[in-house]
Amino acid sequence: MYYQISTCLTPVEQPGPGMEYVALFNSKEWETARKTAPFTPCLPLRYEGARSCRLEVHREYLSGMISLPPLEHGKETRTFCCYIMPGWLVLVDDTGTAAPVLERIAASKQWKTPGLARMIYDFLEELIREDAAHLEKLEERVSRLEEAVLGGTLDGFSHRMMALRKELLHLNSYYSQLVDVGQELQENENGFFPQEELYVFRLFTDRVIRLQAGAQTLREYSMQVWEVYQSQVGIRQNKIMKILTVVTTVFLPLSLIAGWYGMNFSNMPELRWKYGYPLVIGVSLAVVIFSLRYFKKKRFF
Repeated sequence: MYYQISTCLTPVEQPGPGMEYVALFNSKEWETARKTAPFTPCLPLRYEGARSCRLEVHREYLSGMISLPPLEHGKETRTFCCYIMPGWLVLVDDTGTAAPVLERIAASKQWKTPGLARMIYDFLEELIREDAAHLEKLEERVSRLEEAVLGGTLDGFSHRMMALRKELLHLNSYYSQLVDVGQELQENENGFFPQEELYVFRLFTDRVIRLQAGAQTLREYSMQVWEVYQSQVGIRQNKIMKILTVVTTVFLPLSLIAGWYGMNFSNMPELRWKYGYPLVIGVSLAVVIFSLRYFKKKRFF
């Protein structure tokens, strides 16, 4: 499918001379179209299995991969290939990602000074249009985890936090790669874009840098929440150890009494005294009560 770049993005059946176009194919259509289409026919298809964003500079064209991380749980990474030549942006996509983006551009964008550089900028901007909102949702998730930790709810925290930190790490890497793509376009090594239009790539790069800074801030925030979790685990363990210490201290005199009278020497008068057993019970209760009152007074529990 072809789109003509004029004052707006317009679908056309076949491209004509003297204009700039966007071409959209899936991999099967690409194998056929690249042999007959009015652009360099020798471009290879090399995006299968790619999981990164990059742009490579060649003598007659730029080739790139765009790999978008999922913004919803359970979704898969979406990857497609692109080629940039004088007057052409060629997209090869089997994931159905590029078509809705082009449709939104065609429906909403009106250009006073249309051009390939502006089209590429708007396309890249549409790819990251929802990323700021996604970062806000991630911030809310981190905030909820922090509230749960401070509220004493520690069950399942480590699994949720590790998944969140992994997602933030992926986003940080993704934005870093997008910055490289924007800077590669801004360098304009092949001279495909007029100098006066290169500022749009700087705008895109600056926006991605801000998104990357936001993702990095969230990573640091998540690290702080993880440290709070570790401190809460330590406090809980200290409380358990304190209780065990109190129990051990309370029962230590009782163990001494039991061991002492368990010797059963023949000359121990308490063994034959009729009040010996009640006396030991009374002494044991007195020791327990005294110990508990002492520890409570000292605020051990």
